[in-house]
Amino acid sequence: IPDVLSADLAENYTDDPKTMKGVLVPPHSMYIPVVGGSDLEVAEVIRRKKSGGCGLFGNTAVRVRVTSVTGRSGQEAEIVFNRPEFIPCRAKVVIRIDPNRTVGNIVELVQQTVFAAWNGQLELPRVEVADTVFASAFYCPVNKIPAVFDLVSVQLARPDADSGAYMPWAESFSCSLNEYPSLDIENVMVEIQGS
Repeated sequence: IPDVLSADLAENYTDDPKTMKGVLVPPHSMYIPVVGGSDLEVAEVIRRKKSGGCGLFGNTAVRVRVTSVTGRSGQEAEIVFNRPEFIPCRAKVVIRIDPNRTVGNIVELVQQTVFAAWNGQLELPRVEVADTVFASAFYCPVNKIPAVFDLVSVQLARPDADSGAYMPWAESFSCSLNEYPSLDIENVMVEIQGS
């Protein structure tokens, strides 16, 4: 589907509610978080692909027309999926520079590199819904910036699900199935140490 950035799926085959990646999924139901794409296109693909009798669970409901093999059916079905919450994450990159070799826009270069890597524009896959994000994934992209003399550290932070306050800087964090870890370029903080 054009413009779909990320999607996942959890299916509970059991007769009891089951917690899957932090979300309580009803029995005999699918939970499908989707980031991007139009509601109607997403709902139509789910309708075509899901098996009959399987329930759907989420925060977005779309009515779609069900066409029979003859093309004459006028029935409609309600398709339910989930639009996950965008989690505004932060990254902190500490680098050492050589004053004789570095460039004036080094902060912007590091910010752009981390942002591009996060969004799958470099050699890394995009950060996805329900991902565990590791700071180490950004070591190579930052180290490839010619003006970076030494990469000291990369750390990440996400808001706490209950309080909304940012959690302490860490080497990694995880998201549940109803969370999409997002990163704005201004939330990439760069600290520079002299060589």
